[in-house]
Amino acid sequence: MFFFFLAMSMKISAGISVVALFCIYVMNVFSIIKFKENEKLFPKKLWQLLPFIIIFIIIGSWVYYAKLYNSRNGCGYFSTTIYPIWETKYSSIATIIEYIKNLWLNQYFHKYTLWFFLSAFLVNIFLMKKNKTLLISLNLLELIGSILYSILWFITFQQHDYYTINLYILLVFTVLTFSEAMNRLFPKICSNIFIKTILIVFLVFNVYHTSIQIKHRYTGWWTEYPKFKDFHTITPYLRSIGITRNDTVISIPDQSHHTLYLMNQPGWTECFGLNKDSNSIAKSIERGAKYLIVASKDWHPEKTVHFEKWPRHCVQGTKGAELHPDLKKEKISQIVLKGALDQEEGYSVFEGIDIDLEKFLKDNEVNELYITGLVTEYCVKETAIDAAKRGFTTFVIKEAVEGVELNAGDVEKAFKEMEKAGVRVISSSDING
Repeated sequence: MFFFFLAMSMKISAGISVVALFCIYVMNVFSIIKFKENEKLFPKKLWQLLPFIIIFIIIGSWVYYAKLYNSRNGCGYFSTTIYPIWETKYSSIATIIEYIKNLWLNQYFHKYTLWFFLSAFLVNIFLMKKNKTLLISLNLLELIGSILYSILWFITFQQHDYYTINLYILLVFTVLTFSEAMNRLFPKICSNIFIKTILIVFLVFNVYHTSIQIKHRYTGWWTEYPKFKDFHTITPYLRSIGITRNDTVISIPDQSHHTLYLMNQPGWTECFGLNKDSNSIAKSIERGAKYLIVASKDWHPEKTVHFEKWPRHCVQGTKGAELHPDLKKEKISQIVLKGALDQEEGYSVFEGIDIDLEKFLKDNEVNELYITGLVTEYCVKETAIDAAKRGFTTFVIKEAVEGVELNAGDVEKAFKEMEKAGVRVISSSDING
């Protein structure tokens, strides 16, 4: 019971097995079902009820605390509600089913292994009267619990196998019941060395399949390390500029909350709808946030009209699309992806597809913009003029931009066009602080 308690403490869905055992206790104590193989499954009724009571009280108290924490801090970091299937759009249901079928199941079990589990479960049902009552009861209770859990928390299956992995306890009881029945009904066959060898090979085969899938997952298609690698090393820098362990921070754009863990800082991200508008960010500012820094970068697809004029560059997902390694990326609060569609040039940062930048800046009461980057005659010029037209006081730092000079005088011409539009071209020495 202690291990069940630990499991529920980390993930409450692990309680499916505890609830199943509690139902067995109730059925046995009140003689609802007689377990032929062991009539006195719980001989010390009250003492054996105590572990269940302790577990339910402690876990219940933890859920209450989590709800209280969410309420007091205006967040939903602790999930204490249901996400039922009836609140899911029909199109989303189909998508989630595809996730379950093609990702979560395949990550751990080869399709042949899944067929084996299904066959074993059907055999258990067929041999219900010959199976031990305790095992078959646990199978059915685990099945009912898994179905109810899947219905009530269906939406979460789209997010991560974190929410599905506890359902695999049903497979454990299925194989246990099947093995016990086969050993009891067909002892000679089960003791045959050839049969044992086949089972061992089958097990090794599935372990190999799973190891390949997991390795490919965490070093390939699902690795998020490149996206969050700067957060892994940001803590010493935060300390060096005076941000202490107890200072509250905002991390945006950031739909996760594990970045706060990586930074070793309390605070908020955009997770659960926080910091999405001026009112929400204003509350965070009141709690200590001081600066909002916005960066943009080209994010071109493999094929784009942009490459008809320019050499291939900044292709999505490649090293060329990354920010310069010497840039202090830990100070960046927002990255805007531009030029990301195949039919757009994407010179101005205000053409970014992932955010309404003008609204974002004005919601956060940003009035002045300092433009740096590449290239002067195109992205810098278009961004600066675009910003001035939208009412921002706009500065271009002359030493922090670079042109390509396709024709002599193009850079100076670009500076004049920007100044004509109301942009101030300044030197870095003109900036106070």
